[in-house]
Amino acid sequence: MDVAEAPTPSVPVVAMPVAPEVPPLLLVAAKLFTAKGKMLVTLLEMSSDYAVAATTAPPAAGSIAVLARCGARASVTVAWVDGQRVGLLFDRPLSDGLLDQLAG
Repeated sequence: MDVAEAPTPSVPVVAMPVAPEVPPLLLVAAKLFTAKGKMLVTLLEMSSDYAVAATTAPPAAGSIAVLARCGARASVTVAWVDGQRVGLLFDRPLSDGLLDQLAG
């Protein structure tokens, strides 16, 4: 049998799992204004729809608040609390400009 006539071995195609994208940590200081007053927060993660922040005295889930940084403000609802971390849902998606201002 000539080498050119040799059958080509079949190689199975295996789909490699794709690691989920992990957003980079922001570590940006901001303020959160609630009905109970102002608190300092550290923004850990942010998109146009939500933010994850850390604070020493988190507000209760369901609280309405305003997230502020460098003159930019956005209305949020505290979606969840896990220890000192809070999930903040923006009342409406942030524009690219406002996202840049808040995320710094």
